[in-house]
Amino acid sequence: MSSASDAPLTVIGLGSNLGDRRAMLEAALAAIEAVPEFQVVGRSSIWQTVAVGGTGSDPDYYNAAVALRTTVAPEQLLAVLLRIEAALGRVRLARNAPRTIDLDILWMQGGALQRNLPGWPPVEVPHPRLAVRAFAMIPLLELVPDAADPSSGRLYAEILAELGTAGVEPAAF
Repeated sequence: MSSASDAPLTVIGLGSNLGDRRAMLEAALAAIEAVPEFQVVGRSSIWQTVAVGGTGSDPDYYNAAVALRTTVAPEQLLAVLLRIEAALGRVRLARNAPRTIDLDILWMQGGALQRNLPGWPPVEVPHPRLAVRAFAMIPLLELVPDAADPSSGRLYAEILAELGTAGVEPAAF
């Protein structure tokens, strides 16, 4: 039987732009760390990010990432993340709407994955918009500096250098 310490590295993105954003990220991190099947191996800094999409006047986000190892299937991992979101007051009204918490599987060691199994949330890894979101790549690269896009083989650091980091800065508390 394999243990979590033998499992591939997975990076989860966290974001919040409603309420006490820092407290919401900390609550989500605590909930993730409390899952017995998850072995958290790293946490990124917290970044303040201009809201993308939405109304144009939405509050800025706080974004971070957590690296973990787990033997649970990606669908189960996503289901756990969705339960944590719901427990922390996440209500899905519209795409890009402000939210108390957003938890996404950003990247997994070992390649790309896209599955839609009956009874489970559909999962796509890496996150389908990771390579166009500096606010997600910056914390990912803090945790896994050599992370690469599994489809193109390009390092996310190279992609980020081309994309730029406008609108993303370290959070000031």
